[in-house]
Amino acid sequence: MRNLPYICFTPPSESPSSQIRRFDRLENGLASLIIEIDSARGKGPPRLLKRETMAHLKRTGRRSLDCWYKPSCNLSQNSNASLIPFVAGCKCDSDCLQYNDCCKDSKYFAESRVRLGKEFNCHPKLEVQMVTSCPESYHNFGIARNCSFELPIKDLSLVVPVTDKRTRTTYANKYCAECHNDTNYEPWDLTVDFVEITSSFFENDQNSESAQFDLLFTLEEEVTAAESAENSTERRIHVEQVFPSVRYHSAQESFLATFDGKNFVCTFDSKMPADMAAFVRKCLSNLISECPDDEEKNELCQSYTEIVYDRHNSLSFRNKVCAECNSVPPQDASYCPQSEIATDRAADRFVISSRDKERNRNLCANPIVPRYFCPTKSN
Repeated sequence: MRNLPYICFTPPSESPSSQIRRFDRLENGLASLIIEIDSARGKGPPRLLKRETMAHLKRTGRRSLDCWYKPSCNLSQNSNASLIPFVAGCKCDSDCLQYNDCCKDSKYFAESRVRLGKEFNCHPKLEVQMVTSCPESYHNFGIARNCSFELPIKDLSLVVPVTDKRTRTTYANKYCAECHNDTNYEPWDLTVDFVEITSSFFENDQNSESAQFDLLFTLEEEVTAAESAENSTERRIHVEQVFPSVRYHSAQESFLATFDGKNFVCTFDSKMPADMAAFVRKCLSNLISECPDDEEKNELCQSYTEIVYDRHNSLSFRNKVCAECNSVPPQDASYCPQSEIATDRAADRFVISSRDKERNRNLCANPIVPRYFCPTKSN
């Protein structure tokens, strides 16, 4: 699971507008730092100068190329328009007001000290800004509880975020959207990972209960613009129609399955559809954003974004003020992550799309779905 990003700029031949790749892993699961300094400084076309693994940077203690810049909106004036603000996790646009992720020299920085509108939180796994709670004035306890769900989860509709493209607002699930009176949303896709495990994981399997009757995923049928939300139809897909023999293990708080004599843990998660990428706000999770013993510094710590990392561990901070008040010496605060990125175990995965109903009816048409996951004809 990736907890820290790494910086990866594209090689020459690509246009300035596409000179940043998304954060991802490279071979061997090690983060890499690839910087085209000449281009970033506006001195010519992109040119690959250096590449080092974060493990090497940590081992040698070298500053190398990781700290030559300070995140600034002024850098957006050169050919790499969105280069540094994106990498640094801070933004320069007016939306930074509501997301509270303004760069320090953004013209909106002073205003960002006061949070506006809905309360957003960075999803720890998806690393997307989301509304994760209902307003205090909202009094439907059932919906508010479903919005702020707690693990373990048996209702998959709780783990599927929804996004309103018009307002560019993402909610943790449809219940959070409902309590904010937002009905113009589109759900994300649902992913399922299957990881083979040893039989010892199934010990005390008498604690398992069938997931067939309490684990339901609601798929909202698409309706035309002329139809109201009240007239939209819903269909429920029982898990046994998709995954025979899936059951919930209460002791392990996991979904288990057995196919062809092999044991698996099933992990249900959400996946952002590609066409929503332009409508969500990315973020970095696990940031330390408080100064517990200094009220004045705490206000500054929470006001602007200029993410730094402790060179000696994997801790990340909202800005250098946050790092300083948490006992990180200035010389140890780096603008780039210092730790390796762990790789996930190999897993079989496919996606249940909330909009591609034909795919849901024909899961086995997807070549990445192993044969033993295919529903029988009777299903």
